[in-house]
Amino acid sequence: MSYITILDLADYMHTPWTSLNNLDLAQFACDTASDLIDDFLEHNVLATAVVEKYNGNNNDRFLLTGHPVINVNSIKTYDSSLNPASEADLVEDVDYTVDKNAGIVYCISTWLPLGVNNVVVDYVYGSSIIPNKVKVVAMQLAYRIYDVGMVESESTGSWSAAYVKGGANLTEDETAILADMRR
Repeated sequence: MSYITILDLADYMHTPWTSLNNLDLAQFACDTASDLIDDFLEHNVLATAVVEKYNGNNNDRFLLTGHPVINVNSIKTYDSSLNPASEADLVEDVDYTVDKNAGIVYCISTWLPLGVNNVVVDYVYGSSIIPNKVKVVAMQLAYRIYDVGMVESESTGSWSAAYVKGGANLTEDETAILADMRR
């Protein structure tokens, strides 16, 4: 999903969207700019639901892969060292708490039992709103891709493809703007 629309790009270019001479190319520029931002950040900015497995290690904390955390739906542990083996659903604010900005789960009343892939976390991370700085960088990059001619296209019969020429990268200033969001 693009962080900006064709309308955002046209507004950034100070032109009516009806004046864009190739809407498919404009959409391609918006999508490509968003993909390049995701590649730099090493994650998608928008909310993403994931289920991840972690190794229990008798520690009192662990780091989730995605952050910032929007919501933890569930954390389940499986302890095969008990006879019979035990499965537990951890309760937020009773068994654990989450530093949502850092993505760290802190155990309050329990330790993570030893095991491989025996801690399962179902959670959502990212943002439900695209941060303004992401939109600004996406517009700058999409403008360069669209207006400076960084796109090549090929077609044969009914087949066609578009791709970005070399040089469609974030500038040093743009990477500085986004640096605090990078993993």
